[in-house]
Amino acid sequence: MSIVAMLAVSRLWVQLIQVEHLLPHSFAENWSWVTNNHLLHRQTMEKTLQLAKAIRLTIDWEKTWIWGTTKIHTQTLQNVRTDLLNDNVQLQTLQHARELGHIIHYQLLPYRGTQKERHTQALTRLRKLAKHNWPIDDLAHIAQTACLTKALYGIETYACGEKHFQQLRTTLAAVLVGPYANTNPYIAVMCASSYVKDPELIAIQQAIKAARDFHYATNREHEESFFYHCATSTAQPAQVVGPAGALKFYLAKLAWQIDKQGYIHVDAYITLHILDASLEIILQATELAWLQNMTTVAYTKKGQQNGPPINRFLTLRLL
Repeated sequence: MSIVAMLAVSRLWVQLIQVEHLLPHSFAENWSWVTNNHLLHRQTMEKTLQLAKAIRLTIDWEKTWIWGTTKIHTQTLQNVRTDLLNDNVQLQTLQHARELGHIIHYQLLPYRGTQKERHTQALTRLRKLAKHNWPIDDLAHIAQTACLTKALYGIETYACGEKHFQQLRTTLAAVLVGPYANTNPYIAVMCASSYVKDPELIAIQQAIKAARDFHYATNREHEESFFYHCATSTAQPAQVVGPAGALKFYLAKLAWQIDKQGYIHVDAYITLHILDASLEIILQATELAWLQNMTTVAYTKKGQQNGPPINRFLTLRLL
């Protein structure tokens, strides 16, 4: 009943503050509003405080923050705080915030703190898992569900550094085949079990899936804008702060490009539309491209260079 009550209160709050040029967002006890008109902040804050007082709600100001792209909004809200709130209440102005594990950027200043935390925790879990002498498929299944999902959560919104993939790949290979110095981690993580793949390939596939999910829930205008930014983005990896730039970054790992209409150029003869083509076909194409890519980045020993790509399906059947 408490959840139902909070949903009803949040709906009441939306109806109370809603005016032209102000967009409220609410879910249960999480309330926020967005506006381009800084003059609307005062009346919105007044109505919010009136509702909280009327139904005896306590607002946690330590979990309340300001964000904005222009200084006038920050200045106005600080003036409102001075006039309406106690002197001991401070409103933080943030450039980024964490919401359900994701980092929301309010300015174009990337922050990777939570990614580093999850990466470290995933490596710790993998090292603990490596101590167990269980069947490879069991180890791979646990590594995928309990470790890689944690490390790669939200990776479709930013460009993850190569160092992180290398650490995950090497540690995962040690889990699957043991901590041997002559192990090729690229081959081990792709060919030891069908339950797991290379973390870098998983990131590429996650970016594609996230783009498809977004476009199925949006309109034509946003779709065209997304493809335009994805095709024309020139941001360096450290400056990527959204899914469009991240998708371009990850496709480039396969030497793929995407154009303004949403067509992925696999090679000179094959194109796949990221929305219209079957997801299964696109994912199969990414796996084949990754295995082909391994012939240049993973075949490091003498005699391996320029060898044929591995057939993962037949290799797993043989094992």
